Amino acid sequence: APALFDRVRPAVELGYDAAGIAEGRPFVGQLGWDAPIADIQATVNAAKTAGRVAVVGYCWGGSLAFLSAVRVDGIACAVAYYGAQIAARLDVPPRVPVQLHFGEQDSGIPPSDVEKIRRAVPAATVFTYPGAGHGFSCDERQSHEPSSAALARERTLAFLRENVG
Repeated sequence: APALFDRVRPAVELGYDAAGIAEGRPFVGQLGWDAPIADIQATVNAAKTAGRVAVVGYCWGGSLAFLSAVRVDGIACAVAYYGAQIAARLDVPPRVPVQLHFGEQDSGIPPSDVEKIRRAVPAATVFTYPGAGHGFSCDERQSHEPSSAALARERTLAFLRENVG
């Protein structure tokens, strides 16, 4: 939640194969950044009535999770996995704790971007995974790397327990 692509095409279901990724890329371009952040804010507003809220995202959602830590009110923390657009959005620091996960073999996120993030957001907890590429936590992708995924999940859950409860 939320179903971010609904603004472009309601109830869209995309695979993690090349065809699904290719179909989804134009949606991201059509949405921009403001509309998804507004949807995340609305979701947080609804969810926070039940308690503390965190934002977790993967890939484009990872970039949105980081941006949520900057722009969304009412969250306790954010976790971003392989957010390729984070390094380009460091002009305003996060307002809540963030944890970031990157695969060292990710051809779309160079080590220089990860270092740029570390320098710009020293309070962020940044993990890199030597044997992992992009999408390493998704067991529906060829790039799935089970040991890195398990460690990242363990770290994420500990971070959420610490910041959300």
